[in-house]
Amino acid sequence: MTCAVYPGSFDPPTLGHINLVERAAPLFSHLYVAVAHNTAKKSLFTTVERVELFAEAVSHVQNVSVISAEGLIADTASELGAQVLIKGVRGMVDVENEVTQARLNKQIGKVETLLLPSEARYTCVSSSAVKEIASFGGDFSSLVPENVYRKMKQLEGK
Repeated sequence: MTCAVYPGSFDPPTLGHINLVERAAPLFSHLYVAVAHNTAKKSLFTTVERVELFAEAVSHVQNVSVISAEGLIADTASELGAQVLIKGVRGMVDVENEVTQARLNKQIGKVETLLLPSEARYTCVSSSAVKEIASFGGDFSSLVPENVYRKMKQLEGK
């Protein structure tokens, strides 16, 4: 069976991300969640913290490893022996962006991309939205795993 990589910055990991792992993992012999640093975004958590938070949130899924990744994701996939990248899409804007990335990853890394549509209940959930809601003191508890919620609430006090 094939192994796959689910890349992203996951800052913070959301229930949408967790749901995608739960749905993708049974399709592959092994699924790597590759937590990357996105230079275009201001991070709430360090890469190490995001790896730990994500790993705890998906610890119930047997064939998943959460790792940190640097550089091109196509190179990471090659190093891991993965033939497929998994990307979640919430709507058409995501599809356009992910198809462009998929074509580039295929060209430079010979890796295929599988786009999985989010479940309807997660179409409005994004890490950016969670951070925005949290910054204004809103209730984001239904958008992130419990461990992530606790960690974010700890940050509020600082």
